[in-house]
Amino acid sequence: MIRSAREEVVVASPYFVPGQEGMAAIRALRARGVKLRLLTNSLAATDEPFVHVGYARYREAMVRLGVDVREIGPGLVREHSRFGSFGRSLGRLHAQVAVIDRRIVFIGSMNFDPRSERRNTEIGVLMESPELARQVLELMDVDQTSYHVRLAADGESLEWAYIRDGDETVWTDEPEASLGRRVQVRFWWPFVPEGEL
Repeated sequence: MIRSAREEVVVASPYFVPGQEGMAAIRALRARGVKLRLLTNSLAATDEPFVHVGYARYREAMVRLGVDVREIGPGLVREHSRFGSFGRSLGRLHAQVAVIDRRIVFIGSMNFDPRSERRNTEIGVLMESPELARQVLELMDVDQTSYHVRLAADGESLEWAYIRDGDETVWTDEPEASLGRRVQVRFWWPFVPEGEL
């Protein structure tokens, strides 16, 4: 269904590792002018740093293709909770949702990664409902709780931007992530087998 999109695809997944096949689909969609928006966990928000390695391998390429990449910031979630206080929120995304052309909705347990596709037993529901799509997109409007990942002015690196009350703050490395976690991810980068993520 995502490959057949005509105008827009919005995906929320805590673990997003497109792989070569997914990147080919993204390139084909962008070549047809389809808008793509991704909401996933930041390094600081994820409970699976190895999966984040798999995602980060493709992040810059997706941004260069014009994918609107957003990453949940745990501190931003705690600061701007839209749903009240359910105990102490970890500020972590766990939804697996896709909205296609503002009329088709997928909600399920399947992450957009190789392990969910090939190894896990997953379930999901695909519905055609413009009204449900509208409601889901409203819930996925998380500008106050996510960082916008974009190319830096030098065109060579990524940056994470957050706008609050008209003031923009920019980070040149994974925001809110500890130095230890950033070092861990960089160390494991060459060794993490993508097919197991």
